[in-house]
Amino acid sequence: MIKRKINSIDSSAYNKLDQWLVPPVDETKVIAPEISNQKSCIFIDLPDILKHFKRRKRILDYAKLLDRLKDFYGAELTAYLYLGEFPKRDLSVQDFKRQSKFFETLSRTGYNLIKSNLFVRSNGKIVEKGSEVALVIDIIQHFHPKNGQSDSVILFCAEFQKYRKIFKIIKKKYKRKVKVYSLAKEYEDNDKNFKSFVDSVSHTMAGNSQWNFQPNIRTYKRTPSDRVNLFTVPKTNQERLRQRAQKLKAKTEKHEKKATALYIDYGNLHHNLQDLKKYNGKYKGFKELDLLTLLKSKAESRNQLKKASIFMGIPQFDVKELESMRIKNEKLHEALRQKGFEVYSSYNQSQFEGGMKEIDVDMRMSSEIACSLLDYDFEKYILVSGDADFVPVVRMLKNYGKDVEIWAFTDDSLSPFLIDEITSPSKKENKCDIKSITEMMN
Repeated sequence: MIKRKINSIDSSAYNKLDQWLVPPVDETKVIAPEISNQKSCIFIDLPDILKHFKRRKRILDYAKLLDRLKDFYGAELTAYLYLGEFPKRDLSVQDFKRQSKFFETLSRTGYNLIKSNLFVRSNGKIVEKGSEVALVIDIIQHFHPKNGQSDSVILFCAEFQKYRKIFKIIKKKYKRKVKVYSLAKEYEDNDKNFKSFVDSVSHTMAGNSQWNFQPNIRTYKRTPSDRVNLFTVPKTNQERLRQRAQKLKAKTEKHEKKATALYIDYGNLHHNLQDLKKYNGKYKGFKELDLLTLLKSKAESRNQLKKASIFMGIPQFDVKELESMRIKNEKLHEALRQKGFEVYSSYNQSQFEGGMKEIDVDMRMSSEIACSLLDYDFEKYILVSGDADFVPVVRMLKNYGKDVEIWAFTDDSLSPFLIDEITSPSKKENKCDIKSITEMMN
């Protein structure tokens, strides 16, 4: 067994994210954490940790990993594994069967699987959407007093920075702590221990392995017109929405305006508005503040609006290219507050990788929705975003019987995964719909 130190996260120890606890007096090393006799749950961000194994040219052995984690945290450990799943259309029949068999093997090994969407861009790059959001939602619901289950909750990831703000919210709101084991932090603190751990739960890429699932991915070269057709709401999905609305028509006609919460993903809205103005001169003079005010007034006219929140990232790097954007966003932040919005700003670690990347805005918005779902009695949620990251959010809201509306630039920016989720059958009698922001602007 690897000898380590462990420490829980609190406000005074955020710079010591995942060291092991050191007893204050005589002992200097702890072979197993004190929580080993308690009921524990571990949430594993698989796409994140696989990056470290790939860099070392190792294949993760999931059975060995689970055994090692149970050595650390106790035999009663419940493990939730967050991973991506390719849709059937992107795999051959043989590879789709292999993927299904791979998931069955993981389940038999002892993992609880939470699957997110994997898809392939036209350049062949594989993109995973939703696993981080699903993980954050599950941890928040797990910690909430109404659903509290385990004595201890652990996050196993590579990079902890993206989760840091969310866990601060959990500690402040629910007075609970999340224990973290971060591979990146372990690498920085003790390279020898890091290599020993990685090598003990993996093996080299040489030879065959039941854990080495590498499908042949189909790539599609799409023209701009193909992209429009792909992201427009298909007729089959429109028919599902029409049938559900017709089924609930009698109830909704008699029902008063519902208590509603409006949540806006500013980054998604901003980029899609810029694209719309670029390709359609009709909207060239449309300002962001005017659009956001319009969306709020539309929500108020149709519902009993109780909450209007907007989530935006403000670059914190002292980079000349980002300085004007930071100043502009800060001014917009104040203007939105005066218009009655609750504004959540993340001075996030932006980076250039084909553009600016926001690290934690989607997770922050998802965590606030999950908290509001348990703390307030909203009957309807309006999400202004077409991002596939919010598929787990829509699924959660539907499972709780809430009405859900997606507002997006449907002709150009609405993820097909989000369309499928909001139009899929639900056990609850809730109303789901997709509305076009472009039509609201006319």
